[in-house]
Amino acid sequence: EDYEVLLVNNNAAAVFLVLNTFSKNKQTIVSRAELVEIGGGFRIPEVMSNSSAVLCEVGTTNKTRISDYEKAINDQSAILMKVHQSNFSIIGFTEEASLEEIVTLGKEKGLVSYYDLGSGILNKLNYSKNENTIQELCQKGLDVISFSTDKLIGSIQGGIILAKKELMQQLKQNQLLRMLRAD
Repeated sequence: EDYEVLLVNNNAAAVFLVLNTFSKNKQTIVSRAELVEIGGGFRIPEVMSNSSAVLCEVGTTNKTRISDYEKAINDQSAILMKVHQSNFSIIGFTEEASLEEIVTLGKEKGLVSYYDLGSGILNKLNYSKNENTIQELCQKGLDVISFSTDKLIGSIQGGIILAKKELMQQLKQNQLLRMLRAD
């Protein structure tokens, strides 16, 4: 898949811009288990609210299936969102919809498939064997991926949005980009 790149202040800005661009006053469907809080009090539900996206939680804390996403889709739905559980994990009696399932359902229903990766990795590391690299994620066909540049990549603070060309044009036309871009 061909992606274009947009650099913003940090991944929080990336998430905000993506949600505001594609889901303003529309529904973003996300697993209850992925409504995370990371450092600095950054909480997915609050960011959604501030971006004017309408949160639609699906599944349970430990199990969310692709059928949960599918049942929630209505004429107000805009994004199928996955959020990386960057700083915790739920183990045991668990299940989650795969990225491939999210991509397929998004294509079937005409919705944006979006993955908030949190901290992206460029190369497999000894402690990250089960993590997808950014390159591997791009091969899965997601419409939009966002991640931090300053954590695992080791750069200065920033956020990268990878988006398919037609979606990138919409991101670049959002008036909020002027405030959120890296400058």
